[in-house]
Amino acid sequence: MNKHVAFSNLGLGLFVHYGIYSILGMGEWAKFANNISDEEYEKLANNFKPNKNFTDRICSFAKKNGFKYIVFTARHHDGFSLYDTKGLNNYDVVSYINRDLINEFVISCKKYNIKPFLYHTLIDWKMEKKFNTFSDYLKYLRNSIDIICSNYGELGGIWLDGEWQYKDRNFELDKLFQIIKDKQPNAVIVNNCGLEIDSTKKNNLADVITYEKKNITKYSYSDMIKSYAVEMCQTLNDHWGYAKNDINYKSIKDIILDFCICRKYGGNYLLNIGHLPNGRIRQIDKEIVNSFGQWIKINKDAIYYPKPYKMDLPNNCFALRENNNIYIFIMNIPMEYNNKLYSTNINLEGLKIKKIISLDKNDNLNIINNSLIIKPYKYGNNFIVEIVKIVLK
Repeated sequence: MNKHVAFSNLGLGLFVHYGIYSILGMGEWAKFANNISDEEYEKLANNFKPNKNFTDRICSFAKKNGFKYIVFTARHHDGFSLYDTKGLNNYDVVSYINRDLINEFVISCKKYNIKPFLYHTLIDWKMEKKFNTFSDYLKYLRNSIDIICSNYGELGGIWLDGEWQYKDRNFELDKLFQIIKDKQPNAVIVNNCGLEIDSTKKNNLADVITYEKKNITKYSYSDMIKSYAVEMCQTLNDHWGYAKNDINYKSIKDIILDFCICRKYGGNYLLNIGHLPNGRIRQIDKEIVNSFGQWIKINKDAIYYPKPYKMDLPNNCFALRENNNIYIFIMNIPMEYNNKLYSTNINLEGLKIKKIISLDKNDNLNIINNSLIIKPYKYGNNFIVEIVKIVLK
C-alpha cells in the first residue's frame, strides 16, 4: 500500500507536548516568551519528575478514545531532550533522571498497538549558540535525528518542526530527510508548514504536510495523495504545552466539526494535549477528549478508511466512501425542541441501495421518493454530526 494512503488510514492522532516547560505551566514557549535566561531555565530540569509508567497511561487513554498514532515531543525548541543523546550533550533526561522517556513511550505504544511518531525540533535555543556556524549546528541536528532513528525500533513517523523560524536559512533538509529514509524506511516524514499555509510540499522527500491550527481546504486528496498526505493539528486551548491559566478551551462541538472537515479533505486530525509536570493529563483535557472519543466510537466505521467522495449534496453535508459503503456526514443538526421545522434533503436517485443505517442509531431518518430526509434530533439527543451509512448493492 502507498505510504501516504496508509498514513491517511490512521485518521486520528494524539499530539503530546511534554518537557521541562511543563513545570512552569506557561506553555511550551515560556522560556522565549518570558525571556528566561539559560541558567535559570535549565534549573527546571532538576525538578523534572515524570510519574512511573506515565506513557502507559497516555497510550491507554489514546487507545480508548480511538487514536491510532501518537506524536511525542522528543525534543522541543528549548533543547531539552527526552531521549538519550548518547553524549551529544548532557541536556537530556538520562543526565538528570536516568530514564529514557522515548524508549518508555515506544514500548508503551507497542503494548497498546499505537503507532509511535517522534516530534523533533529543527531549532534549538540552547545549542544553536554553541556552534560557530549554522552549518556546524546542522551537523549536530542530523546526529540527533540519527540517534532517534537508530535506537527505538520501527517508528511510524518523524514529525519535524521549526524551519519556519528562520526563513532565510538553508536547513539542508535533503541530508536530514535522507537519514530518516535510510534508518526508518517505513516511517513517514511529517514537515510542519507552520502558520503560513500554502498547501505546498516543501521538500521532495517529505511524505506529509501539516496545517497548524488551520483548515486544509486547499488539499485535494484524489489529486495529491500520490505525492504526499496531509494532516491538521489542533490544540484544546491556546497552547501546545501545559498552561495552567489558559482556560480558553474549544467546545466538543468545535473539535468534532474540525475533525469532520479534516476528513472531508482526506486529512488526519492530530489533537494536542499539554501534559502536567508529572506526565498526567489535566482533568478538563481528559473530559473533553473522552467525550470526543465517545463520538468517535459511535461513528468508528466512517472515521479511518473511507476517503473523500464527490456527491451533489447540501452545503452542510459531505461524503466519504469505502468500497460499497458511502458515508454521508450531515453537520450542525439541531434538536427538535429548538427547531421542529429543520430538515435536510439528500437526493439518492441513481444509487442502487441495499440498506441505509444511522451510525448513532437515532431515528431521525426518512426516505421519501428517492430522497433521504434528515430530521432534527429528538429531545434528549444531539450528536452534532449525523453520519449515515449507505450500503450499495
